[in-house]
Amino acid sequence: MIRGIKSSGKVVYFTALFPYVVLTIFFVRGITLPGSVDGLSRMFTPEWHRLADPEVWLEAATQIFFSLSLAFGGLIAMSSYMPPGNNTYRDAICVSICNCLTSVYAGTVVFSILGFKAHTSYETCLKENNETIFTAFQGNYTEELPLPGEVVNHTIINEYGENVTISVVMPTLRECSLQHFLDDAVQGTGLAFIAFTEAINQFGVTAPLWSALFFLMLLALGLGSMLGTIQGVLTSLIDLRIMHGIRRELITGGLCTFSFLFALCFTPRTGEYVLQLFDQYAATLPLLIIALSETIAVSWIYGLKRFSDDIELMCGFRPGPYWLICWKFLSPAVMIVIFIASISMIGVKGAKYTAWDMEKGETVDKDLPPWAQFCCALLTLTVTIWIPLIAALRFFNILRLPKEEPAFFPEERLREQHGIVIGEHDPSILDRFNSGAQRAVALILGRK
Repeated sequence: MIRGIKSSGKVVYFTALFPYVVLTIFFVRGITLPGSVDGLSRMFTPEWHRLADPEVWLEAATQIFFSLSLAFGGLIAMSSYMPPGNNTYRDAICVSICNCLTSVYAGTVVFSILGFKAHTSYETCLKENNETIFTAFQGNYTEELPLPGEVVNHTIINEYGENVTISVVMPTLRECSLQHFLDDAVQGTGLAFIAFTEAINQFGVTAPLWSALFFLMLLALGLGSMLGTIQGVLTSLIDLRIMHGIRRELITGGLCTFSFLFALCFTPRTGEYVLQLFDQYAATLPLLIIALSETIAVSWIYGLKRFSDDIELMCGFRPGPYWLICWKFLSPAVMIVIFIASISMIGVKGAKYTAWDMEKGETVDKDLPPWAQFCCALLTLTVTIWIPLIAALRFFNILRLPKEEPAFFPEERLREQHGIVIGEHDPSILDRFNSGAQRAVALILGRK
């Protein structure tokens, strides 16, 4: 990070490719385990009724944001180092397809091993019930099992070979259901540090090797994500000259040190609850707001025509109507609906967190105390308030950034390279609609 994008880019070759190697090893091992078919069947069996749950859509949007690094600033920072004529359209399509295929591939690995864990738990449950019945009835019991607590007479053969009738109180047995064990999979950090590692421990004498590979993969994934995120922050600090006059090495070292010290709040025993607060209210909802703001800024303020001209200048062709409609209408509408539904869900159900209930022996949702709810609101505002605040300050000329000489951009060379003639494109239906909408807004505001 201190040496710049060229040095960190070389590290990404390892952090990006090594997880694929480990995933492939786990894939071969996972599909050969007993119960893997049940896990894969659970993965690819849809639950259509869950589509009506707004939390599912919010989690899906968050997954896409995290996996593609959308709204983090890392993509914008990395793309700023690309040559002007780079085919961004091709890169975006390739990255999106690879991301989706990787998610399915990783999900296949995880669910095959979770299916093995559920199969093992199911077999253990049946074995424990059989041992309980054998102990209670002092031998095999071939008749229909009575209800728990019911007293039955049972004939056994004693040590002298005589038939003896005994009274047995039917013990309470565990509920053994393979579907229940498949549905009882945890999520979030518990999936990696509890469920998956518990399944790996059942691999026998080779379990330490598999554990080392798994956590090395997690380390590589964490380093890769950290490089992109830190690079986004560094690029903003340096390009905006917020810390003008300070060497890049000092800025990088200070930022990494601050991030390390701040992350210590997640390491105590209560760090899981702090992580839940940050994950839900400093990442999930704010990412949705930032992505919505970016989409509106590009599509409605900067304008799709100018944006299409920029893409044509770099790639040699203009985006099709499908992309224009998605950028202009579909994407903002979907994000607005998800955001409103999520806020409504929080208002109806309240702000909650997941905690372990020792009496029930399972995780339960509990209401956040008032001070924690205040911290959640503060986290969300801390991340998102800068967008409307800076926009208002710039609009009313309260905040004036110093004028800078634009960086060199080979516009004429790119036009000649792609054979682009200025003004050769007639305005499309979407362009005419956009112009009409802008005039309507101007009339409503009383402007000429």
